[in-house]
Amino acid sequence: MPSNFTKNYFGLSEWLVVRLWIVFYVSLVAYPCLRAYWPVEQARLYVAAAENALDKAKQPEDERFQEARNLLAKARESDPGIVHTFDYLRVLDQVAPLPLAQLLPALKFLNPSARRSFGYPLADEAMKRREFEKSYQILSMVSSFEADKTPDERNRLAYGAALAKRDLRLALKEIDLALSDLDREVPGILDTKAWVLHELHKDEEALVWIDRAISLFQTDLLKVHSPQFGVTKDQLEEFIRSPNSEEDSKSSLTISDVKNEQLVKIFQELAVYQYHRAEILNSLKQTEKADWTFDWLENRGFNKFSELF
Repeated sequence: MPSNFTKNYFGLSEWLVVRLWIVFYVSLVAYPCLRAYWPVEQARLYVAAAENALDKAKQPEDERFQEARNLLAKARESDPGIVHTFDYLRVLDQVAPLPLAQLLPALKFLNPSARRSFGYPLADEAMKRREFEKSYQILSMVSSFEADKTPDERNRLAYGAALAKRDLRLALKEIDLALSDLDREVPGILDTKAWVLHELHKDEEALVWIDRAISLFQTDLLKVHSPQFGVTKDQLEEFIRSPNSEEDSKSSLTISDVKNEQLVKIFQELAVYQYHRAEILNSLKQTEKADWTFDWLENRGFNKFSELF
């Protein structure tokens, strides 16, 4: 039989009193944990928001960077320890490029899968800033020459080596392994081989490979032409044809006329190949053909040659 105390304690029933005491004791334990957890979680949310701010393509770069800086400052206020996490460092590196001495130790202690997930975007960002040595060091940390890799990973490492002008013979071996692992040739990997050979001053051979890359790229692109691209097949053929004469270098369609984002990226990739071809032709003293290729780039709206590498 229940006591009068449990039946009439502040007019509450016994089962409710027991549960209230349980909630009270659980709260005593949970509250400090929640206090410790929330700032850490809040800091992570600020870092994620900073990364989203950087992706706002329609906003001017200065405004995006400033918004990201403010959010990263809030992350530090919430949890000063966030500055030692790789997520924070990765986003900060996009706003204010960090020295390798700060990035590589953080990258080193990630597991191989996370190292790839975080390392490749870092290397790409450094490459866009033309910090080729930094990009190559990150790629080397992510995937060394000794490790087993996919053809794409071999290609990334070899291209990074070529841009940094480092370990070129190892890079050539790596790209040959990538090609041997493929069922069919891939233009991007052929282009990398051409650029590695160019850096090794083997330009006659490099020209063969870059022409092969461009030809395969053009063939594949014409096969997948779609009305969704927003250009006719005739326009596409005119845009992508190789400049074997001064007339070929001209095009009525420019990159700014293309509204389909996928096609813009495809054309930008082709522009890199043509830029490589022009530089190889220059090295071979075939200046007229090189000039046609540079005209090809300019007539199609690729005026910032410094962005092509």
